[in-house]
Amino acid sequence: MPDATDAGRRAFEAQVALVLADRLRHEQVDGALLGFTRAQPTPDGLVLSLHPITADRVVAELLPRIDTRYGGMRGVAGLRLTGGPGRWRLAGLLGDTHIRLMHPDPAWMPVLPDDQPDLTYLWRRRPRSLHGIEAGRPHDRWGEARDWLLSRLLRRTSLVNEAGAGHGWANTYTHGSRGVVIEWCCAISTDHMARCLVRSGLLAVPPGLTGVEEPGREDLARFGQLRLGDALVTVRQASCAEERPVLKGRVR
Repeated sequence: MPDATDAGRRAFEAQVALVLADRLRHEQVDGALLGFTRAQPTPDGLVLSLHPITADRVVAELLPRIDTRYGGMRGVAGLRLTGGPGRWRLAGLLGDTHIRLMHPDPAWMPVLPDDQPDLTYLWRRRPRSLHGIEAGRPHDRWGEARDWLLSRLLRRTSLVNEAGAGHGWANTYTHGSRGVVIEWCCAISTDHMARCLVRSGLLAVPPGLTGVEEPGREDLARFGQLRLGDALVTVRQASCAEERPVLKGRVR
């Protein structure tokens, strides 16, 4: 499985994984846990296939906006949707990188949220340049190891989606900016998921990443905790909960 060789690309892909894991919790369809059915990675690019039911929601969650009622920025700083039918891209202004989007319908046009009094849509105000709040957003302290780990996770969409095979959804959330948690109930065990991700190279220490040691064999997937330095992906099977929790509704 090829890694992204550019640091800016890894940071962009990691942010996409973080936002979708947090915002799509319990609301996935057909086991597409981050909203994608397939990933086609190369060292200098990534193509993600959208699930048609959640495609609009995925794009809307990723686009940056300021929530003036509750405070804070939502989405990925510097992300813009560019292109058109059959050639949509998630473009990153901060790192001059992009992810290509595929949809089963080549004529698909995303339906994005209408204006709301308590939301400031940065992507509408500045479609081709950074808003001041995006430009001044510092890189978080988890740094390179987190970017390697979560970029790799996004590029392993098919493996991640196995956790949703039982009921079509799972509980996904984040540890702040540190990493991602995936909880499910049926279909596969914690051990199976952890071992598949380890075998795929998720935890391989990349050349040039300093201060990170290769984990011992007995610690590679201890209790479903997959670590690369201080960054963490947790995978675990919980008790069965066939009834889907109440869905959140509109994008904020």
